[in-house]
Amino acid sequence: MHISLVRIDVTSNSPYTHFLLNGIYKQTHPMKKRRQNHEINTGMFADISFLLLIFFMVVTTFNKAYEIPMKLPPLKENAQSAKIDKNRVLTIHINDLSQTLINDELYLHGESYDLTSELRRICAHPKNGLVAIKMHPDTPYTHYISVLARLKEDKAALQLELAHELFGKTTTNLTKEEQAAIIEKSTYSISEKEINYDETTTKN
Repeated sequence: MHISLVRIDVTSNSPYTHFLLNGIYKQTHPMKKRRQNHEINTGMFADISFLLLIFFMVVTTFNKAYEIPMKLPPLKENAQSAKIDKNRVLTIHINDLSQTLINDELYLHGESYDLTSELRRICAHPKNGLVAIKMHPDTPYTHYISVLARLKEDKAALQLELAHELFGKTTTNLTKEEQAAIIEKSTYSISEKEINYDETTTKN
């Protein structure tokens, strides 16, 4: 067996010397295999979650609060309650069972009713009509809101009828003067206090 020895000058900077030394080092010091990293990079999850949050905030529609605008009368101290003609009053009683009593006519909970004719009657009075709402202390507030909504809808129906009768138009085609006339004939106030009726008109 013939063995050839090669003398290498390690102090030499020639490319051949570096080539031989690198080969010897790789043979005597084999490279260790790198361990494969199986971890999932979660750094991007925060960005994805933030983008999804913005997306759902933009496309989601939120429920709007149901509002019924009401104009409250000014507060008068030491004001005496005047006697009121019963013919200009629409009385609505609501008990704790959500039953509605309208001018001595009872409507059960969920039963529909129409106030257009009653609103026409009280608004035809020389003075503005008056809707007196009386509630039991345990009356659900949602039922009170439903009564106000019913009044608002029937007022709009009354204005539509008046527009047809007086001008032969719908409420959307009226002039400003015609609108003012319709509003004047369909104006009423809402009261929750006890009403002192005029006995002379009540007997009639």
